[in-house]
Amino acid sequence: MHSRIRRNKLVAAGVALALVAGTFAVVGAAAQGRGGPGRIGGVLRHLDLTDDQREAIRGAVRQHRESGRSLRQQLGAARQALRDEVRSGGADEAAIRALAAEVAPLAADAAVRRAALHAEIRELLTDEQRTQLEALRDNARENDRHRRERRR
Repeated sequence: MHSRIRRNKLVAAGVALALVAGTFAVVGAAAQGRGGPGRIGGVLRHLDLTDDQREAIRGAVRQHRESGRSLRQQLGAARQALRDEVRSGGADEAAIRALAAEVAPLAADAAVRRAALHAEIRELLTDEQRTQLEALRDNARENDRHRRERRR
């Protein structure tokens, strides 16, 4: 019986760790103002944007960053509390689930906000730039897949 309880606690801790890792992926660096391969900031540099497009995109990102500051702070605090609980060694399943339940809606809100920003930016692009953007994203995803495979 004790081994079953211990195993359940370990499984709960593993699930919580996976949730934390998934949350980091969902929120992404773009929501924190960083670009990178496959992220909007990383790929936009490769498009032939006009000065007006660049300025409009900068304004949209700036407004998004400022209006989302409180959400990012709440999400960061919730993720930290979850990480602290998982790493505490207690494997309190109820506490981990409660903290994970706090993280999930905040992560969802951040994803919705990020999707709205991406939609706003897409509207500023020409059809040709949108096509090029999709090709760049596909290429970045493929490169990420290859990197993951090489690490295995």
